[in-house]
Amino acid sequence: LFSRGMVAALSCMAASALFAPSRVGKLTMVSPFESDNVHIPELIATAARISRRGFGILAADESVPTAGKRLKTVGVENTAENRRAFRELLFTAEGLEDYISGVILFDETMYQRTAGGERFVDCLSRRGILVGTKLDTGLRLIAGTEGETRTGGLDGLGDRVCEYRKDGATFAKWRAVFKIGHAGVPSDRAIRENAQSLARYASICQEHGLVPIVEPELTLGPGDYSIGRAAFESERVLSHVMRAINEAQVVPEAMLLKPSMVLPGLDASPGQSEPRSVCIRDSGPTLLRPRRPARRVCARERRHSHRKGAQADRPSRGAGGALPLGRHGRRGGDAEPAAAAARVPRRTVVALLLVRARAAGRRAQGVVGPGGERAGGAGASARARARQRTGAAGGVGRGAPHPLLGRALGGPHPLAEAFLLI
Repeated sequence: LFSRGMVAALSCMAASALFAPSRVGKLTMVSPFESDNVHIPELIATAARISRRGFGILAADESVPTAGKRLKTVGVENTAENRRAFRELLFTAEGLEDYISGVILFDETMYQRTAGGERFVDCLSRRGILVGTKLDTGLRLIAGTEGETRTGGLDGLGDRVCEYRKDGATFAKWRAVFKIGHAGVPSDRAIRENAQSLARYASICQEHGLVPIVEPELTLGPGDYSIGRAAFESERVLSHVMRAINEAQVVPEAMLLKPSMVLPGLDASPGQSEPRSVCIRDSGPTLLRPRRPARRVCARERRHSHRKGAQADRPSRGAGGALPLGRHGRRGGDAEPAAAAARVPRRTVVALLLVRARAAGRRAQGVVGPGGERAGGAGASARARARQRTGAAGGVGRGAPHPLLGRALGGPHPLAEAFLLI
């Protein structure tokens, strides 16, 4: 039998050992995709290097027709040699490495050389500039929509990623285009198809060792829509894209998200684009959300399922419902316990341990039963039956860890089990 002093001392020792940083540390969620991928540490370092403060990315991935339009503006013929000379002028500019962290190349440019015979890839790498490439193969019309498009290029993407990595690429880009029209455009179908394509592309890139740049672009086009409408549609698209990214178990630290500018339509009245009152009010909050859009989508679904009061209606992992983002927005195979742990304050768990310790001490001394009655009193049998019923329904019985404690520990913990069985 333990005295009250011994129980209190044990509770303090167990609580301090349970939450000592050297023993437990931070709760970490790692998905099966991440744990099996040997490229993730390298990709995280590459993404951080590309996005370091004071540097930008040079997009030199114009297709042959687009490059021809650029050259035509200065009266230069669109030939392979002229395109090569133009890009050499960019890549050999003095001081480029002081401002540019990465360059996105077109397939043709990946294998071109300088006038001195050095590959463009080697020329950029020698100056400390990372090389990326464009992986999508252009836009395709979505049948049954008002001119909306999806991005092609998933067929054989894994083989192409491996080839580009072998040739010196460290990151890649994929662009999905959305247009804003009347109510309902962009349509749910266009958003869903492009979000799934972006997520699949990002997953394939990380699987084979390239950092994916995910680019959901709302194009600036004709229309009188306001900047507030553009901000709403931007958040709507980003919510679906991040949800698809979560479901594909893409590691957020090993990717780059490239959102588009939030701007009013080209036919909008000048007053709608006044910078101080409208742009800061509508565009700023959209791009500076306190939490990722995918988490907001999940929160709405969970509130909806609680209001209906049906556990079966709650979205589940793998059934189309995104779980909350975990550490750094990461999704993992055991997301539910760790997500719940983030919502349980440490003070609450410590207080819970002390309460359970005192109750265990009283039971051990045979003075007071779990419900406050004398042990063996009239209410003992009724209390035992009630405890048996609640235990069968998933309640807390004697010797079982409290649900909050189990959730805070991310699952069963030997120290907690031994402590609660005192």
